[in-house]
Amino acid sequence: PAVPLLPADPEARALVRRLMIVPDLHVRPHAAPLFGMLAPDRRDPERIAQGFEAIHKGLGVIDRFLGGGAWASGDAASLADCVLVPMLNAVTLLGDRLRRRDEVADHPRLAAYWQAAREEPVHARVIAEQLAQASRL
Repeated sequence: PAVPLLPADPEARALVRRLMIVPDLHVRPHAAPLFGMLAPDRRDPERIAQGFEAIHKGLGVIDRFLGGGAWASGDAASLADCVLVPMLNAVTLLGDRLRRRDEVADHPRLAAYWQAAREEPVHARVIAEQLAQASRL
């Protein structure tokens, strides 16, 4: 693209790649089984609590690696944003549906990033499309 989504600088590129892989290792494996418990008759309170405890830890890992700017890896959009925004939206939606507290709010840098992402026009569009699809479930 005209604006590259991977930085040219090797260290910055490594940060983006790390931010892309952390959700796959530390959040998705714990969130995926919880989607099967969205129906009230399929809920297992113990497994839900364990899943969200693990998700909370995974979000903490992401919080430590965030670049500190308006974007995940710093001052420019990257592939990390393309991974993190839909994942955070899914975790938030999952928490809402399972009547859990806001897991993202406990992680200051991640919470600030999530707030900024929801206000950024491209991310807002992705979030809206994801929520529209979820409403059909």
